[in-house]
Amino acid sequence: MDLALQFFLAILPILVIFAGLVFLRQSGTLMGIAGWLLTVIIAIVFFQTSPAIALYASWNGVLSSFGISLMVFLTILQVTMMDVTGAITRITAYIRSIAAERYEQIMILSVGFGSFLVSIGATPVTMLPPIMLALGFSLSLRSLFPASGTIPSLRSRSSQSPSPSRQPFSISMPRRWVSISPSSCRSCRPVLRLGCSGLPTGLKG
Repeated sequence: MDLALQFFLAILPILVIFAGLVFLRQSGTLMGIAGWLLTVIIAIVFFQTSPAIALYASWNGVLSSFGISLMVFLTILQVTMMDVTGAITRITAYIRSIAAERYEQIMILSVGFGSFLVSIGATPVTMLPPIMLALGFSLSLRSLFPASGTIPSLRSRSSQSPSPSRQPFSISMPRRWVSISPSSCRSCRPVLRLGCSGLPTGLKG
């Protein structure tokens, strides 16, 4: 058998799964079963693999991926509970309050929160898309960024909430923070003073 044909047959199940998920919009369960059946058929028919070895390799793959499958299942369960209890709504409202623009939201979710999830052994590809969906990201973006972790230069304004106007010597912070102007430094009781150059210089007393 020609080497190029062998290479094509080897990657054919991956191409079928990719086409089914991206272009045909089929479920992951259906395309996973279809890809497994196609792989077994190609191994037996074209690569002369015995059915016993093909089934043994399939069972070995199930056992090898059981840990990841269990982690994904529990992550989906957690996201479902967060959606039912309204936690996702509160999370997205807080993210919009501190990051009004798209690139800021992507940095917080994909780099900050996504890296944290990976460090504790969770899966960003199952945890972050529901949050990005609630923030109004498209299907392609909420699938791409949790998987890749890249940050494009998206400078477009968020369609969900307008960007707050930024006055001199003032920045947007959570409620417990205050922005101190040079003229009001003497009238406050700062706990933390960093200077009057546009940085937060105090906390509410």
